[in-house]
Amino acid sequence: MARLTNTAPEAIYLATINGAAATFGALARTIGPSVSGALFKLGLKIGYIGVPFWSLSLVCITGLVLAIFLREHA
Repeated sequence: MARLTNTAPEAIYLATINGAAATFGALARTIGPSVSGALFKLGLKIGYIGVPFWSLSLVCITGLVLAIFLREHA
């Protein structure tokens, strides 16, 4: 969160950035269990139980790549 707030070009945008971060965090916590449950079911169906783990790994890698390109404003 600190890295995200340091990317604000001006202090006036901090509320918007923090609100969006909180909204998307809550959305992920809401949708996450049902999506991972569906992925677990798919993994059981195809005989590979690691589907939710590897899918979450891809989401984390995507977030890492996006975080690398964030630029801090002084």
